Amino acid sequence: KKWTEEHDVKSGQARVILTSPALVRSLNIWLETELMTNASQGFGFGFSLIQRKISGLSLGSQKCDRYLCGIPDFIVITDHKPVLGSLDKPLALLVNVHLQLNRKRLEIHSFTLDWNAGKCHLMADALSQ
Repeated sequence: KKWTEEHDVKSGQARVILTSPALVRSLNIWLETELMTNASQGFGFGFSLIQRKISGLSLGSQKCDRYLCGIPDFIVITDHKPVLGSLDKPLALLVNVHLQLNRKRLEIHSFTLDWNAGKCHLMADALSQ
């Protein structure tokens, strides 16, 4: 399906609701915190899907750094299962320079990586459009 003007309107309405004072509160670092990432587009040609997903994870953590750096442990949710295995590998075993760089950027945080099927990863998908 193509993205239409109706999608723009609905997306705008969802953003207004999700950022309303009724839903947005001060961050409590003792509550469970989740970072949902989606980066299947926007990182240019020549990058594999796993590179784009890990780059998106790295970028998401950088953009949310002011919130995440005080949290003892948080959960990162991805919709690309191979990311789980690539972040478990020792850094020295990653031959791809881009994966190494993004892994280094993620080392400042303490997080647990979890996987959600793409069909269940709706909020991250919707907000990344």
